[in-house]
Amino acid sequence: MKKKNSYSFKQFFNSRFSLYAMLIVITISFICTYSKVYDVKLDLNGDNIHYYALGKALTEGKGFTNIMSFKETPHTHFPPGYPVFVAGVMKFFPNNINAVKIANGLLLFASILLLFFLLKKLSGSIIIPFLTCIFCSMHAEILRYATIMMSEMLFLFCSICTIYLILTIRPERLFTKQGYRDTLLLLPLLFLNNYIYFVRTMGTSLILAVILYTGILFFKQIIRYFRERKQKPENPNGLQRLLRYGLLFLLLAGSFAGTKVMWDIRNEHVGKTNNDYVRDFLKKPKGEVMATWNDWKERIGNNLITYTNKYIPNAILYTSYDLKVNSTAEVIRGIGVILLLLTALFFLGEKGLLLFLYLGATMAVLLVWPEQYGGLRYFIATIPFLIFLFFYSIQAIFWYIGKRRKKEFPAALPIACIVAIAMFFMFPAYSKALFEKKELAKYKSWSPQIAGNAFTEFTTAMQWCGKNLPDSARMICRKPELYFVYSGGKKCGNFSQYGKPEEILRQLIDQKATHIIIDHWFRHAYVTVYPLISTHYPEKFKFIGKFEQQGKQSNEPPTLIYEFHPEGRKIPSLRSTERN
Repeated sequence: MKKKNSYSFKQFFNSRFSLYAMLIVITISFICTYSKVYDVKLDLNGDNIHYYALGKALTEGKGFTNIMSFKETPHTHFPPGYPVFVAGVMKFFPNNINAVKIANGLLLFASILLLFFLLKKLSGSIIIPFLTCIFCSMHAEILRYATIMMSEMLFLFCSICTIYLILTIRPERLFTKQGYRDTLLLLPLLFLNNYIYFVRTMGTSLILAVILYTGILFFKQIIRYFRERKQKPENPNGLQRLLRYGLLFLLLAGSFAGTKVMWDIRNEHVGKTNNDYVRDFLKKPKGEVMATWNDWKERIGNNLITYTNKYIPNAILYTSYDLKVNSTAEVIRGIGVILLLLTALFFLGEKGLLLFLYLGATMAVLLVWPEQYGGLRYFIATIPFLIFLFFYSIQAIFWYIGKRRKKEFPAALPIACIVAIAMFFMFPAYSKALFEKKELAKYKSWSPQIAGNAFTEFTTAMQWCGKNLPDSARMICRKPELYFVYSGGKKCGNFSQYGKPEEILRQLIDQKATHIIIDHWFRHAYVTVYPLISTHYPEKFKFIGKFEQQGKQSNEPPTLIYEFHPEGRKIPSLRSTERN
């Protein structure tokens, strides 16, 4: 009777009705959450504006070019994959920021649907993929990147497609009549495995994982071939199988090597002599440079603690944490979560090898990455797999215990346990995080209530400059990308976050600056540039205007605009203004 009930349970959840019903529920869940957290406001990080400007340059026929700086030059910092996607959207919806953001939402929806089938293939289950996709559709941090112009959603989609393809293609059938489908799937696999490199630099971890995975499969076939050869010296089928595995490995490795070399040649051709990521990689939190082995040990140790105890548990369970404090409860929770993830990878066996390599390569990079750049953003595309592994580990533990006691648990028991954890522990935390995003989305523009006085003053100053300064003005401010947007497309220069007064002055002169904005959204302008005005070179600056919100605290400095003249001569200025 028990066996019949267990069979009926499995049979029901493996039926077409269950499959379609779950896909419908996932779709409804995504639409409900995405529509409520969708934010029409421009995101405050500068990277999304860079992506938008690069996409705009491509649509205007200027190529992969910086169009926000004084001199339009070939771009060498961000990879071109996402700007190409942005340009494709802008071909149909010109200069429409919301169209690009909605396209990111569609990428997330497509990713979640494909993730369902990928996890079903990996786990042999339908409940765990369903729960994983439901929580992905209401994961506040994932949804945030689906509502702004950033490359994370394109990377997530390409990553899931790549993993699905590599686990679907049967190498032994490549280039055979019976394997025409596998041969056809090889083309998008090769494209995506190289395109990922141009979407996010972090994508190299997946590319290397895929190459290493196929290399391991090829090595196993070599061992198998020589074992079979001892038993049967003439085995043409074994040799052909070995060659096909080897060909898959060589195509993936060779195409990526060729792609990277060609992009490096392009960058060298346009004058790129150093790597921005290497420079950032060597930077310490306070601006110093990594110099000793102790620096590296400290960084790895700090990242290991932070990711294990805070970021990874938060990514799965939405736990609260304090970066400045490491409590015993956090340590226990963090170690427990990591052990569960490793348990799931172990029980997945060969099917989990690719995930192990991908997640391992990603975390290895994050351990040596600068602490100041840490956070969920840098492993956002792996979060769906972390949620899946967390759920799968619970089921795997039940299987293992049942095997040891030589008596299987009822099929519904591990699922009931997983559902209970999801509903009573995860769902409330996810809903709380979503509530904050929903409340923020209700504001259709940035105001002091949600963005603070400093940002509101900064944007007001930039808008004033766009309307009142002549086109010949050469503005310098801390966020040129924001100036590009809020000034109506006018160009702007930048200054270093750190530097001696004479060094900062030289930067202003070299850029032929005529005006400068001193904001207090972050500390850099007042700490780095303002001393030139107040102490060292006051004769070179002329006050233009002050922007200050009413009712602000007296200890908050205002946003200031100055006219700059390197020779210190008095020159006619625009009418000074003061805004409240």
